[in-house]
Amino acid sequence: MKNTINREGSQLLEPYMNNPNRECSQLLSVTQVFQLLQELPRAVGEELHEMLNAVLKAQAPGPFSEALGELEVYLSALEAASVVSFDKQIQLKAYVMVGWETWRSSFQTVAHPHGCPYCGANVPTGDDLTLDQWGYFHCREDECGARLKLDENGQAIGYINKTYS
Repeated sequence: MKNTINREGSQLLEPYMNNPNRECSQLLSVTQVFQLLQELPRAVGEELHEMLNAVLKAQAPGPFSEALGELEVYLSALEAASVVSFDKQIQLKAYVMVGWETWRSSFQTVAHPHGCPYCGANVPTGDDLTLDQWGYFHCREDECGARLKLDENGQAIGYINKTYS
Protein backbone atom coordinates (compact mmCIF):
# COMPACT_ATOMS: atom_id res chain seq x y z
CA MET A 1 0.00 0.00 0.00
CA LYS A 2 1.26 3.40 -0.94
CA ASN A 3 1.02 5.66 2.06
CA THR A 4 -0.98 6.69 5.06
CA ILE A 5 -3.45 9.56 4.94
CA ASN A 6 -4.06 11.52 8.13
CA ARG A 7 -7.39 13.17 8.80
CA GLU A 8 -8.63 14.40 12.15
CA GLY A 9 -6.31 12.06 14.04
CA SER A 10 -7.32 9.00 12.00
CA GLN A 11 -5.23 7.16 9.49
CA LEU A 12 -6.47 5.26 6.48
CA LEU A 13 -4.14 3.46 4.14
CA GLU A 14 -4.37 4.35 0.50
CA PRO A 15 -4.17 1.51 -2.03
CA TYR A 16 -1.12 1.54 -4.25
CA MET A 17 -2.07 2.22 -7.87
CA ASN A 18 0.63 2.01 -10.51
CA ASN A 19 -1.56 1.90 -13.61
CA PRO A 20 -2.40 5.44 -14.76
CA ASN A 21 -4.61 4.08 -17.55
CA ARG A 22 -6.94 2.29 -15.14
CA GLU A 23 -10.43 3.71 -15.11
CA CYS A 24 -11.13 4.67 -11.53
CA SER A 25 -14.21 6.81 -12.08
CA GLN A 26 -16.35 4.78 -9.69
CA LEU A 27 -13.67 4.13 -7.10
CA LEU A 28 -13.90 6.00 -3.83
CA SER A 29 -11.09 8.36 -2.92
CA VAL A 30 -9.55 8.37 0.55
CA THR A 31 -11.58 11.49 1.34
CA GLN A 32 -14.81 9.81 0.23
CA VAL A 33 -14.03 6.74 2.35
CA PHE A 34 -13.49 9.00 5.38
CA GLN A 35 -16.78 10.79 4.67
CA LEU A 36 -18.61 7.48 4.44
CA LEU A 37 -17.08 6.29 7.71
CA GLN A 38 -18.04 9.54 9.46
CA GLU A 39 -21.66 9.18 8.30
CA LEU A 40 -21.96 5.81 10.03
CA PRO A 41 -22.64 5.28 13.73
CA ARG A 42 -19.34 5.88 15.54
CA ALA A 43 -18.70 2.27 16.62
CA VAL A 44 -19.53 0.94 13.14
CA GLY A 45 -17.33 3.55 11.45
CA GLU A 46 -14.40 2.78 13.72
CA GLU A 47 -14.72 -0.98 13.22
CA LEU A 48 -15.03 -0.61 9.45
CA HIS A 49 -12.03 1.75 9.47
CA GLU A 50 -9.93 -0.87 11.28
CA MET A 51 -11.08 -3.61 8.91
CA LEU A 52 -10.28 -1.56 5.80
CA ASN A 53 -6.79 -0.88 7.12
CA ALA A 54 -6.35 -4.56 8.01
CA VAL A 55 -7.12 -5.53 4.41
CA LEU A 56 -4.94 -2.79 2.96
CA LYS A 57 -1.87 -3.78 4.94
CA ALA A 58 -2.34 -7.58 4.83
CA GLN A 59 0.18 -9.60 2.88
CA ALA A 60 -1.11 -11.59 -0.05
CA PRO A 61 -2.37 -14.12 -0.70
CA GLY A 62 -3.40 -15.82 2.58
CA PRO A 63 -3.62 -13.00 5.13
CA PHE A 64 -5.12 -10.68 2.51
CA SER A 65 -7.81 -13.22 1.62
CA GLU A 66 -8.66 -13.76 5.29
CA ALA A 67 -8.89 -10.04 6.02
CA LEU A 68 -10.96 -9.46 2.89
CA GLY A 69 -13.29 -12.31 3.89
CA GLU A 70 -13.82 -10.75 7.32
CA LEU A 71 -14.51 -7.38 5.69
CA GLU A 72 -17.04 -8.97 3.32
CA VAL A 73 -18.90 -10.66 6.17
CA TYR A 74 -19.00 -7.39 8.13
CA LEU A 75 -20.18 -5.39 5.10
CA SER A 76 -22.87 -7.98 4.36
CA ALA A 77 -24.13 -7.68 7.92
CA LEU A 78 -24.16 -3.88 7.61
CA GLU A 79 -26.12 -4.16 4.38
CA ALA A 80 -28.62 -6.57 5.96
CA ALA A 81 -29.08 -4.09 8.80
CA SER A 82 -29.58 -1.28 6.24
CA VAL A 83 -26.53 0.58 7.58
CA VAL A 84 -24.45 0.49 4.37
CA SER A 85 -26.05 0.28 0.93
CA PHE A 86 -25.04 -2.42 -1.51
CA ASP A 87 -23.52 0.23 -3.82
CA LYS A 88 -21.32 1.60 -1.03
CA GLN A 89 -20.36 -1.95 -0.06
CA ILE A 90 -19.15 -2.61 -3.61
CA GLN A 91 -17.26 0.69 -3.70
CA LEU A 92 -15.49 -0.08 -0.42
CA LYS A 93 -14.48 -3.51 -1.70
CA ALA A 94 -13.24 -1.96 -4.96
CA TYR A 95 -11.19 0.52 -2.91
CA VAL A 96 -9.25 -2.25 -1.17
CA MET A 97 -9.05 -4.45 -4.28
CA VAL A 98 -7.03 -1.88 -6.26
CA GLY A 99 -3.94 -2.77 -4.24
CA TRP A 100 -4.55 -6.50 -4.73
CA GLU A 101 -4.86 -6.12 -8.49
CA THR A 102 -1.66 -4.07 -8.61
CA TRP A 103 0.16 -6.69 -6.54
CA ARG A 104 -0.98 -9.52 -8.81
CA SER A 105 -0.09 -7.65 -11.97
CA SER A 106 3.45 -7.07 -10.69
CA PHE A 107 4.38 -10.72 -11.25
CA GLN A 108 6.53 -11.30 -14.26
CA THR A 109 5.53 -13.80 -16.92
CA VAL A 110 8.15 -16.54 -17.04
CA ALA A 111 8.40 -19.08 -19.83
CA HIS A 112 8.97 -22.64 -18.63
CA PRO A 113 11.83 -24.20 -20.62
CA HIS A 114 10.20 -27.62 -21.10
CA GLY A 115 6.81 -26.70 -22.47
CA CYS A 116 3.62 -28.19 -21.05
CA PRO A 117 3.92 -31.76 -19.72
CA TYR A 118 0.13 -32.09 -19.88
CA CYS A 119 -0.56 -31.35 -23.55
CA GLY A 120 2.96 -31.37 -24.98
CA ALA A 121 2.96 -27.78 -26.24
CA ASN A 122 6.65 -27.59 -26.93
CA VAL A 123 7.81 -24.33 -28.46
CA PRO A 124 8.72 -22.45 -25.30
CA THR A 125 8.15 -18.76 -25.70
CA GLY A 126 7.16 -16.09 -23.23
CA ASP A 127 3.55 -17.15 -23.82
CA ASP A 128 3.87 -20.91 -23.39
CA LEU A 129 3.80 -21.51 -19.66
CA THR A 130 3.38 -18.58 -17.31
CA LEU A 131 4.25 -18.66 -13.63
CA ASP A 132 1.72 -17.16 -11.26
CA GLN A 133 2.28 -15.76 -7.78
CA TRP A 134 1.51 -19.09 -6.10
CA GLY A 135 4.11 -21.02 -8.08
CA TYR A 136 1.75 -22.64 -10.60
CA PHE A 137 2.48 -22.72 -14.29
CA HIS A 138 -0.40 -22.14 -16.69
CA CYS A 139 -0.41 -23.46 -20.22
CA ARG A 140 -1.88 -21.11 -22.84
CA GLU A 141 -5.66 -21.21 -23.20
CA ASP A 142 -5.33 -21.98 -26.91
CA GLU A 143 -3.38 -25.10 -25.92
CA CYS A 144 -4.78 -26.98 -22.91
CA GLY A 145 -5.09 -24.28 -20.24
CA ALA A 146 -3.71 -26.65 -17.58
CA ARG A 147 -2.65 -25.36 -14.17
CA LEU A 148 0.48 -27.24 -13.13
CA LYS A 149 2.76 -27.49 -10.12
CA LEU A 150 6.18 -28.42 -11.51
CA ASP A 151 9.53 -29.30 -9.99
CA GLU A 152 12.82 -27.72 -11.07
CA ASN A 153 13.13 -30.31 -13.87
CA GLY A 154 9.74 -29.48 -15.35
CA GLN A 155 8.03 -32.63 -14.11
CA ALA A 156 4.51 -32.40 -12.72
CA ILE A 157 4.43 -32.79 -8.93
CA GLY A 158 1.56 -34.72 -7.39
CA TYR A 159 -1.32 -33.51 -9.48
CA ILE A 160 -2.35 -31.54 -12.51
CA ASN A 161 -5.39 -29.30 -12.43
CA LYS A 162 -7.15 -28.72 -15.71
CA THR A 163 -8.81 -25.32 -15.74
CA TYR A 164 -11.95 -24.51 -17.68
CA SER A 165 -13.31 -21.11 -18.60
